[in-house]
Amino acid sequence: MKKRVLILIALSVLAKVIFATPYQDISELGTSAGMIGLGNVGGFTDSATVLLEPPGGLSHAGNSLSAFYTQLFGDISYYTGAATLKATEKLTIGLGFTHENDGSVDITGESNSQAVSQSQFTPTTTQIVGGIDYALSKDLNIGTTCTLYHRNQSKLTGIGAGLGAGLKTTGSWGELILYGKNMLGGKVTYTSSINESLIHEYGVSIKTPIIRTIVNTELLAQIRNLSELGVSLKGAGLRIYPLETPQIGINLGYKEKYQIGTQIRSLFCGGISLKLDQLTVEYGYDTTDLYQQENQHYFSVSINY
Repeated sequence: MKKRVLILIALSVLAKVIFATPYQDISELGTSAGMIGLGNVGGFTDSATVLLEPPGGLSHAGNSLSAFYTQLFGDISYYTGAATLKATEKLTIGLGFTHENDGSVDITGESNSQAVSQSQFTPTTTQIVGGIDYALSKDLNIGTTCTLYHRNQSKLTGIGAGLGAGLKTTGSWGELILYGKNMLGGKVTYTSSINESLIHEYGVSIKTPIIRTIVNTELLAQIRNLSELGVSLKGAGLRIYPLETPQIGINLGYKEKYQIGTQIRSLFCGGISLKLDQLTVEYGYDTTDLYQQENQHYFSVSINY
C-alpha cells in the first residue's frame, strides 16, 4: 500500500509539471515542532528556524542553530536546518534549508503480460533560504529572504528562485509582522522546459500577551493569502507558561490546510517546549491531512549561543 501511495504522489507531482500548475512549497508542513504545535503561525520563534518562516522575524533568533526531522509513511523523510548570526547590533543574517526525500519509487514495465519493476528513482525537493534583518528603529525591523528551489523527479530536474520581504513592528501590545513571499513572481523551470509558477503569498502575523500573571499566556494568530490558489488560510496558537519563567511552555493550536479541489481542512495541534539553559527541545502533535496518517508526532531542537 505504501508503494502505491508513493507512486500516486509521484504521478501527482509529475502531472503538476506537465500541466504547469503552481509549485508546491514543502515548508507548508511546518519548520519545527514548536511552529506546528502553534497552528503553523510563523515569525515569532526565538531560534534559527524562524528564518524558514514568513520573512520579518529573523531578529528574534540572534545567534542560533536549529534542526528538525520527521518521517511520513515510514518512507518519506523531511528535514529542516538553519543557522543565524547577529552580525551587528542592528543586523541579523541567516542561512537554512528544507529538504524532503520521498523514498524509492518503482518505474514499472511489462514482461510476459505482467507489470514488473524496471528501475527506481527517489524524488527529492530542497529549498535553501538566505535572509537578513535590519532594525530601522527600536520598534521597527525590516527583513528580506531569497529562496532557491530545487526538485528532482525521475529524469526531470527543476530550479527556481523567489524573493520575500517582511516588516515587523513592536509595542506594549505585542508584535505585528506584514510579509510577502515570491513577491516578484518567478517560476521553477524543469529540464523539459516546462515551468511551474511560484505562489505569491501575502500575510499578517500577530503575537500578543493576553494574561500577565504567574501563568503567562500569549496569543498568536496569522492569516495568509495564496494568490494563485485563490484561498486565504488562518492559523492561531496559544502559548501558556505555567511557571513564572519560560522554561516550560505548553502550546495549543488551530490551522487551516489547503487540499486539492480548493478544499480547506481544519486541523488541531499542540505541543510542549522545554528550555534548558541555551538548549530548547520541542514536541509537537497534529491531526495531519495526510492519507492514512491522521496523527503525527514531531520533535525539534535548537541552540542559542
